[in-house]
Amino acid sequence: MTSAEFDAAVTAVNSFKKMPSQDDALLFYAYFKTAKFGKPTDGRPGLFDMKGRYKYDAWAKAADELSPEEAQKKYIELYESKKADYEN
Repeated sequence: MTSAEFDAAVTAVNSFKKMPSQDDALLFYAYFKTAKFGKPTDGRPGLFDMKGRYKYDAWAKAADELSPEEAQKKYIELYESKKADYEN
């Protein structure tokens, strides 16, 4: 697995024809953020920013469980398993 493979998967996900499910979108987000930035450094969004809280929580959980390299691998694996669902 290389950084080029990860970048290609990111490009492909960003050009999906169908919007991923909310759960899949959160996983893509969490793996991407962990791969690029590691653990979140900002505080958790406020109570009234529910979307921000879901995204932050998914990222924080992924970052606690995975290294950036592992997150890249998980992102690619998720892309490979879901591309048939969202590319057409």
